Amino acid sequence: MKYFTSALVVLFSAGVFAQNPMVKISADEMKRIYKVMFVSEEKQDVKIELISATNDVLMSEDISEQTFVKMYSLDKMSEGNYSWKVSYGNKSYAEDFAIRSIKKLMKESISVAQNNLNLDINVKEFNTAPVNIFVYNSDGEQLDYMFWEPALASRTKKIDLTQYDGYEIKLEILQNGDVAYKDEFKLY
Repeated sequence: MKYFTSALVVLFSAGVFAQNPMVKISADEMKRIYKVMFVSEEKQDVKIELISATNDVLMSEDISEQTFVKMYSLDKMSEGNYSWKVSYGNKSYAEDFAIRSIKKLMKESISVAQNNLNLDINVKEFNTAPVNIFVYNSDGEQLDYMFWEPALASRTKKIDLTQYDGYEIKLEILQNGDVAYKDEFKLY
């Protein structure tokens, strides 16, 4: 029965890919490396295009394959909005993306969520730079300072808000000498 089920899955998948090839685009935003993956049951004539925000075609490549993964380095591209367009047969797939500076990526990689009486400071996996966390009261007096080095196993720093007196705190997070995050939170 196990082999019969596996065979059905393979046959079903083949039918799906024959009618609907799969296109997936992934990125390492910090290194500006993009991967375009194409999977089809049959050989296809595929066109990959990089398009600017003003609809100019900046790069175009034709590939005739059944399955492939192409890598593109966009490290020389300037900041801005772009699109990938992958065309095959009479269909096309488009995906918008933005190239941002490392400074912007680092700033966007930090988020803070208030969960009851805790603050969760979260960083994306590529952000491993040390973090200085300052907590102030509503009058601007410093209540606390924490130093945190994010690691792959620890992407969240929890702060217990019950340790602070008052109704409101101000949070400031510095990374690489710049203010990466700043906000006010009400204590419930």
